[in-house]
Amino acid sequence: MFYVLVAAFCVFCKETLAQGPIANWSFGDQSFLNFQNHQASAGTYNNFSLSGSAVYSDCNGRFVLHSNATQIKDGNGNVIIGGSLFATNSPSECLFVPSPGNNDRVFLFHINKQNVDTFDLYYSVVDYAAGALQVTNANIALDSLITNKLSATMHSNKVDYWLVTYSHSRAAFLSYLVSSAGVSTVPVVSVVPSTIPPLLSEIEGALKFSPSGDKLAVAYKGADRVMVYHFDKQTGIVSTTNPLLQLNIMQPVGVSFSVDENYLYYATALYARLYQFDYNYYDATGIQKQEMLDSLFSGEYGDLQLAPDGKLYAAISVSTYLASVEKPSLAYPDCNYIRNDLYLAGHSCFVGLPDFVQNYADITTMIDAETVCLKDTSKLIADHISGYAISYSVNWKDGTIDNYTAPISSNEFAHVYSNEGTYQVNIQINYPCYTDSFTVEVKIKALPEFTLGNDTALCEGTSIDINVGGNFEIYEWSDGVNTAENTIEAGETIELKTQNEGCVFSDTLTVRKWPMPQVMIEKVTSLCPDFNIDAMLKASENNNYIWSTGDTTRTIAVDKLGWVTLTCTSDSGCIKSDSLFVDDACPFLIFFPSAITPDGDGLNDYFIPYGDVPANYNLTIYNRWNQPVFSRTVSSEIWPTASTPEGVYSFVFACSDGLGGMYKRKGVFAVLY
Repeated sequence: MFYVLVAAFCVFCKETLAQGPIANWSFGDQSFLNFQNHQASAGTYNNFSLSGSAVYSDCNGRFVLHSNATQIKDGNGNVIIGGSLFATNSPSECLFVPSPGNNDRVFLFHINKQNVDTFDLYYSVVDYAAGALQVTNANIALDSLITNKLSATMHSNKVDYWLVTYSHSRAAFLSYLVSSAGVSTVPVVSVVPSTIPPLLSEIEGALKFSPSGDKLAVAYKGADRVMVYHFDKQTGIVSTTNPLLQLNIMQPVGVSFSVDENYLYYATALYARLYQFDYNYYDATGIQKQEMLDSLFSGEYGDLQLAPDGKLYAAISVSTYLASVEKPSLAYPDCNYIRNDLYLAGHSCFVGLPDFVQNYADITTMIDAETVCLKDTSKLIADHISGYAISYSVNWKDGTIDNYTAPISSNEFAHVYSNEGTYQVNIQINYPCYTDSFTVEVKIKALPEFTLGNDTALCEGTSIDINVGGNFEIYEWSDGVNTAENTIEAGETIELKTQNEGCVFSDTLTVRKWPMPQVMIEKVTSLCPDFNIDAMLKASENNNYIWSTGDTTRTIAVDKLGWVTLTCTSDSGCIKSDSLFVDDACPFLIFFPSAITPDGDGLNDYFIPYGDVPANYNLTIYNRWNQPVFSRTVSSEIWPTASTPEGVYSFVFACSDGLGGMYKRKGVFAVLY
């Protein structure tokens, strides 16, 4: 149902042109503004209004209705049928509110001044019937003795509306429900405590809802006070006993919130000043923080109003310009106040600006794109994500379209691109009766990409050389090297970061370390060519062998002098070698008798070695019980004696081998008679 709420008079709609119901402003002395694509252009409209005026455009931004509380005119400046409401009128407020469920009807709420401090509230019904706009029911009285204040917002059901005014006779806010049944004549009454300003001082000063409708700001000019109350959009109750804010300021007149409601702006008649109040700062600390944006030398400030171009405009009585706060959602001085900003084509606004349902000002006016690096998150940042919108669609122009249902939790849309380049991204915001569209250029910068390759493994003590190339601005290896080339050792993990135009890319390489095989040649026996004795060589461990002789067994025989090399390969493919020089190393040719006959016949009487026996040697002889019976320490000693018993004996022989080592022999022999 929400689609038809503000679609009144959509019989005129053909295509989307501007910002829906608030696309056209007529106010002051023939001042006129049209907002196309979030840009304001000034013109002329046949109207005269000292203070407030009401405007209403169709869903496609075409100007339909205007009122100064005295007459109702069409978009061409002609009084519609039955549109003359009162013969004369002083500056009074008025406001158009759509009829829920009826696309061809709208209500005008308007105030008529009876005397100095007496204002009466009326409403009139405008219908599109028989091909023409006409007032079908005029000047229906709602209440008397009210102040010159009106504002409207949507009901929490997003179908109906609340029209709120202030009654000084009741000392209360009056909330009138506008629904498909029409205008309720019995308002919701929110009585203000006895601390309210005096009766007459309540007449002047603006009443303004925040765009969300949750807050209601009131300027009491005569009481030098600005109040902000919480408004319950479900019940229509104003929280008068617990105001959100009370500011004591001299003669406030105009008030308005920023779209995001972080700031409250208000203007004063005395000294003609314009202020920005930091509402979030106040909520957080309880300390008031405000900035004066301007103080006029001549003229006075009047109404403040948010516009479809994202600015907050301020009326100045003697000027043919509107002052503006260019970015009202930013803190001073970034909000950028401009006194003579928008020229009104020679017309004057006096102190009034058009009024409308404040939810309609809850719009997004600009979307910024961040230039990011490939694979980073690209964000579109809106100046405000509207609570008034119903859905969003973002075409990222890479084949991806994201759709969102309002409201969303932040003012950002995010996307990750797979390819570098420039993309003309389209963002479509769907409001209840019109669609707004933005095209934003998104630039995705290339990454300084490279690769260190897959993780690998090297044999202990080896390395690999890497050159990533690329001619990047910055190379940062984790080991401190700052060039494109580096050497990576086995057992090392290393990272390289590169940078170009602020884009950073990194890769990491881990080189595992495989242990080298343990290899060593052991000489079991020496080579003795003279006696045809081969050298016996043995590998220290049982691995995958290959000898320089061609053998692949663990033990080999070598019959030639020279170098012998053993190469081992581990299961991981690591190779290690050992070499040994095989030289002529014949052993002593020493012989021992296997039996002796110590009978004194001169044959085999003694146990002595024969052959290449050195002059000095040690010989020990043991009996059958392994008891030493003879030990030769000098060369003159021999064994046995005639009394040596017959039997089996053992011996141990040792002498120097002439190479720094020892030559040893063991054996047994028999003594026979």
